[in-house]
Amino acid sequence: MAAVSTPPATKHILRSPFLGERFEYVLSADEFEALRKAHGLLSEYMDFEESVLQVIYSDEEFESFLLNTALNHYLLPTHGFEFLQDARLRSNLKVLGFLNSVTSLRDQFPKFKGLGLTFDAREHFWTLWSTQQQGVTPFRFCERLRNYAQHQTQPVSSVTMGGAWDKAREIMEDTLSIFVDVESVCANRKIPDAERIQFRAEFGERCDVSLVFRETMACIGKIVREVRSKLKDSLDVAITTYDANLATAKTYGFEIAEVATLFEGKVVKEFSVFLDFSKRAKRLRETYLMTNNQMHFISNRARGHASK
Repeated sequence: MAAVSTPPATKHILRSPFLGERFEYVLSADEFEALRKAHGLLSEYMDFEESVLQVIYSDEEFESFLLNTALNHYLLPTHGFEFLQDARLRSNLKVLGFLNSVTSLRDQFPKFKGLGLTFDAREHFWTLWSTQQQGVTPFRFCERLRNYAQHQTQPVSSVTMGGAWDKAREIMEDTLSIFVDVESVCANRKIPDAERIQFRAEFGERCDVSLVFRETMACIGKIVREVRSKLKDSLDVAITTYDANLATAKTYGFEIAEVATLFEGKVVKEFSVFLDFSKRAKRLRETYLMTNNQMHFISNRARGHASK
């Protein structure tokens, strides 16, 4: 009777990534699976948070463009028609950058599949997104504007620059405003009539893009806040598991390690374990987002001298 061969055992180890000095710590199957899920959850969570950060950066670029162009016009008020048209073209780049970053956040939300979550994170995210869209007209218009810009023409229809005195005629404020033609966006036959009516009632003939974007940022802030709350417990467990394995490597004198699988004489590196990885996850989830951006704007208006 032929002997029954025993299948080779699979071994998971935590080890030094350096060839000169090695340590090997054998992980049990449960320990490896917990660490694999922790690493996967942290990786996908950081993908989400970095998408959020890209929206913030693109909004910063947009708002900075408004301020810098208005400043340039104020300091060098000899600009004519050409300057105005170039400002319109440049504003298209900033508007498209913001629209694309918002779409990336929406479309690239991680699935978190097989990582130990007890709920469908992607479905939860889409529910939050849909709720905000249904309740906030500028947020819904932002998505329609992105489709218009992608498939039809450049989004910005006009820009205006100039100054206006306050009521007491003591201070003049110089501004740049960027507008989108509402009727052009509404011409898309996929937009329901009821939605067109809402857009016209909310914006009139032209919408001020800065107001739409600030409302959109407020909606995203609310969505992100809920996502972070829903993922908090799972993320805390993942960070604890990840850092515990890093602590094991430190007992051998190493600040970095790698997880590898040994099978049939072959060694396959799975992923690395190092401090900055979990630190970045912690920092990203602390990124501040307002939920009432529509109530704020940036200004360098002087507030007057203060007496001692």
